[in-house]
Amino acid sequence: MKYGSKYSIRPEIASFRVLLALLAWGIAMTAGARTLPGFYFLKAGGAGGIESSEGQIQSSGGDPYLVREFPVQGEAALSVSTPNGDIEVNSVKGLDRIRVELYVERGFALWSSNKSMDNYRITTLKRGNSVVASVEPLKKDAGFWGIGEMKFSFVVSVPESLASDLSTMAGKIHLSGVQGKQLIKSTGGNITLSDIRGPVIAQAAGGDIVADGLRGVLKADTKGG
Repeated sequence: MKYGSKYSIRPEIASFRVLLALLAWGIAMTAGARTLPGFYFLKAGGAGGIESSEGQIQSSGGDPYLVREFPVQGEAALSVSTPNGDIEVNSVKGLDRIRVELYVERGFALWSSNKSMDNYRITTLKRGNSVVASVEPLKKDAGFWGIGEMKFSFVVSVPESLASDLSTMAGKIHLSGVQGKQLIKSTGGNITLSDIRGPVIAQAAGGDIVADGLRGVLKADTKGG
């Protein structure tokens, strides 16, 4: 082609080049930024109303986004649920409180926006001697081309005397060193039980149930694992 001659690019090729450029930019932004603004946490006190705080989301590869501690006495109760993420509960000898750590991991999405946090309600609260930590989806977070779903994982330190109700729709659950009644449900992940004293009901869909050092009655139901 001679210098100065005119030519044109087909519209579909130009659109494809723009898409590739946006995709590269999205990957660079996701890799470079470890925090995203716009995360809302709701907390309800035993006798008070609801408090809200806005913070920064941190990836599960770093420090927890959220840490809350609730003093308890005697046998405590814990309920943890997440639509997507892992749950790990470990006892600490002599501990007189329940410590909840929440880790948030945002899946990649080309059209990433902190507004996606508006799709979830995140709650930690204490009622009497019971602690609740949960994540509730308010609407589907599809992201771009159906990817970019948020992942919420909990790591909880508890006293040895504890009854628990743990559930995740997409993740694994690990529970160790507690005494009391336990109800555990996992979809798409394994359930691991270690040094549990007391009755346990464990249900896993798409995962295995592994028990070690269990002293009590175990009712286990697994599908696809």
